[in-house]
Amino acid sequence: MGQIKIVFIVIVNVFISFEYIYAQSIVSEQELSDIVEIIKPSDQYLKKKTHICSEASKAILRDFIKDEIVIKYNGLLFVPFEEVSTLLVECCYPFDGLTSTYYLISFSCDYQLINKKLISNDHLIVGSKGHYSNFKFLNDSLVELTINKAIPNEEIFEEFDIVEKKYSYFVINKNGFYIVNIDNISEERKFPFSSKRILRSHDLSALNKEEYDIMRNEIFADHGYIFKTKKWKEYFANQSWYVPKYDNVNNELTVVEKINIKNILEASNKK
Repeated sequence: MGQIKIVFIVIVNVFISFEYIYAQSIVSEQELSDIVEIIKPSDQYLKKKTHICSEASKAILRDFIKDEIVIKYNGLLFVPFEEVSTLLVECCYPFDGLTSTYYLISFSCDYQLINKKLISNDHLIVGSKGHYSNFKFLNDSLVELTINKAIPNEEIFEEFDIVEKKYSYFVINKNGFYIVNIDNISEERKFPFSSKRILRSHDLSALNKEEYDIMRNEIFADHGYIFKTKKWKEYFANQSWYVPKYDNVNNELTVVEKINIKNILEASNKK
């Protein structure tokens, strides 16, 4: 099991930071105007977007803090496009331990809210079990959210053991964002995790070429691909979860699966 020490610092790719605000119930317009402080960006295009982000953030955050107590906002990620921009926001609460809520927000260049979704909650207290979130921006459009379930370490105070990880993925593009569907996976597969999360090198390093082929072809098979070769026809005919339906399933593959197919092929070619 992994081991962590609880530290109340969020390490992020910060483009925008929200100043401390102590708010109960509804915050006034003046207080809202004091929330947003834009860090000077080096990118000229991002500079043009700071005013848009500032104004939209003030309008959108007003929805967050109504009937809540929020002591701090952290802007974790800002992705600007010509017509639509997307923001990842952490709302911190004045409770014991690490307590936060995370939202993805997309808004138009005229400050109109397009989409808003609560994507995760953190609650981790020293001496008690809980969970916390990690975010990774994997490329210019894909965000990986890991929710870590943790329990107190029995030997070291203020440290935790991670007992479970759950992954979610969000694609950010010129239209806003969408959630990658990784729920409809056949659990009976030999390697179901190859459709559930982005594979790292340690996931693939110990496999042989046959296992690489099974892992890769399982992804296609789970979408109902009709195999053409005798070997894979026979192999998947013996899998209870396999239902052949389509000659081509490329449009059914998720972005997670497409990345993993590429990673599997690259690892296999190195063997």
